[in-house]
Amino acid sequence: MELPDDLYVRIRKLCEQANDALESDSPQHAEAPLLEALRLLPKQQDRWEAYTWICASLGEMYFLSKRYQEAKEALFDAMNGPDGNTNPFIFLRLGQVLFELGDMRGAQEYLARAHMLEGDELFVREDTKYLEFLKGK
Repeated sequence: MELPDDLYVRIRKLCEQANDALESDSPQHAEAPLLEALRLLPKQQDRWEAYTWICASLGEMYFLSKRYQEAKEALFDAMNGPDGNTNPFIFLRLGQVLFELGDMRGAQEYLARAHMLEGDELFVREDTKYLEFLKGK
């Protein structure tokens, strides 16, 4: 299923705003446009591809803001969207969030899933503690 063109454009523009905020080290400015984009999705939101990437972006924003519980919820939501349960980035962020929350079993599971799909390359720009943790298991 595809979103109507006009709605897709509006949602995409909001997500681009959010991505600009994330890339400029202002994650707090990404929240409002992402929540607005999510609100614009038609009913049964988790059936739309946009749901997956909006929730993943929310998870990223919360992770960068050290709001780990909210990041966990957003990333689990992202996993429930189309292709979310096979996305290595979502696995990486979820593993990192669970690590920060002290859930080492969950962190190991999701970091391992990310690593199995993308290898060390996915971890290159991340704090080394996550890969060191994974390789220590």
